[in-house]
Amino acid sequence: MGGAMLQGFGRCGMTEPVYVKTRTEKPELLQAAADGKIILLHDFENAPLLHDALIICAIKPKIVADVLKEASNYLNALHNPLLISVVAGLEIEFFKKRASKNVKIARLMPNTPVAVGRGLLSAYIPDDFSVNEKQDVIAAFSALGAVIELAKEADISPATALAGSGPAYLFHFVEALAKAGEKTGLSADLAYIAAKETVIGAAQLMQEKPDLSARILREQVTSPNGTTQAGLEILMNQSLNPETSALTDLLTGVLQSASERSRAIASEFEEKTG
Repeated sequence: MGGAMLQGFGRCGMTEPVYVKTRTEKPELLQAAADGKIILLHDFENAPLLHDALIICAIKPKIVADVLKEASNYLNALHNPLLISVVAGLEIEFFKKRASKNVKIARLMPNTPVAVGRGLLSAYIPDDFSVNEKQDVIAAFSALGAVIELAKEADISPATALAGSGPAYLFHFVEALAKAGEKTGLSADLAYIAAKETVIGAAQLMQEKPDLSARILREQVTSPNGTTQAGLEILMNQSLNPETSALTDLLTGVLQSASERSRAIASEFEEKTG
């Protein structure tokens, strides 16, 4: 996710320097550094002491404690740093126990379309952030897509399950729709192109007709007793009612499972690290 965010920042023409400390210098990071879009840091000792720094922690949960320990002296030396966690499952309290006392911590969960500036970023910004600090965080990440501010930290898990993981579900939907097209007679290549372009076109239609709900758009496509209705009756348990739809039931289970996993991660790491 950190790589996707860097791609998005690179596309929007950043005016402030971006410093990256990573344990694995991937080719895309090295290329971005060569292009002058980012500055790679090999250690925290030589990192610049920036005022009002916005620090993004986009790493695997299992190494968070080690990284915070490694960065502790640097964080202590900064003036008014804001730490934005993009770590699945780990709560703000986890960071507060391990980070410098002068660091304010918020949580952000983006999805991979941030790489092309069309992401959805779910943010929980605690009350210890000033109004200006909140505005600065939202403004910084708005370059990557739409930022929605959550009312409470507990909302992060269901938001992650829906928006953070949502692109994977849609990619799989395209896979499944293409495979179904193949099984009903189309070539594999044609079925994939048709499934992909149909989803892209439908998404663009929703974008350009914001006053029309998904339900209205669906109904506009569905002629009575036509082919679309015949297909929807399979997805919607014959009722054409989204409340009792087989697909709604399936996706509810999907989101519940992902959300529960997000909450479980925090418990697992608290037990391991104390």
